[in-house]
Amino acid sequence: SGGANWLSITFTTGSSPTANGNIFTATYPQAFPAFPTYVVFSASNANAATDHAKFYMSGGTSGGFNMQANGTLPASTQFKLDFHIGGTG
Repeated sequence: SGGANWLSITFTTGSSPTANGNIFTATYPQAFPAFPTYVVFSASNANAATDHAKFYMSGGTSGGFNMQANGTLPASTQFKLDFHIGGTG
């Protein structure tokens, strides 16, 4: 969900999460005119707050970014993250 340069993602890990695995790739509906984009994420539930350091963004471009695990996330756990996105140009 989201709009106006923000989005909210809720997901539940599987029974055997992969260490350092790709969680999702976000692709902007319209690319920013210049790189880089600035993405800030925050925890929106207690699980995400407890394990905040286990998430990081990689592969950012003017058209999107990847969210990855830093280590192994706990199994069968729901996380909710909010993202605020800005760009240059």
